[in-house]
Amino acid sequence: MGKSKDQLEQLLENELTCFKEILYKTQQVDIIKPPQSTSSMMELLDFRDSQIVLIKKMEIERKKIKQFDISNNQKMKVATLKKEIKQIALKLVEIDAKLLDLLAMKKENIVKGLCSNTDNKGRDGFANPSSKQLIDITLE
Repeated sequence: MGKSKDQLEQLLENELTCFKEILYKTQQVDIIKPPQSTSSMMELLDFRDSQIVLIKKMEIERKKIKQFDISNNQKMKVATLKKEIKQIALKLVEIDAKLLDLLAMKKENIVKGLCSNTDNKGRDGFANPSSKQLIDITLE
């Protein structure tokens, strides 16, 4: 049973490490100075998805171990680890809100550009070849 108690702490420490890595990578995406490339955002999301899969697996294992009684000292350690995880999760939620706002502004600018391009067409429905504009959404 002692081994399972130690495993609980280890799982929480591993979860904390995953959350810290997610926070670090998320902070690497410069949300202050737009525009971010779509590829950097996709890399971040792929990384976060892989970490979330690991966290979910650890949570399943942790729930199995949670049924064992743990000492007060271990309860304090577990509570501290959970508190750290919660603080990092709150920071991530705050950063995610900023990222969503940034993506919404980016989307709005693309739509405005497309509308502007359409509005600039002549009455005959053909655009002036010299004023054609290609907007590559994937590279924005």
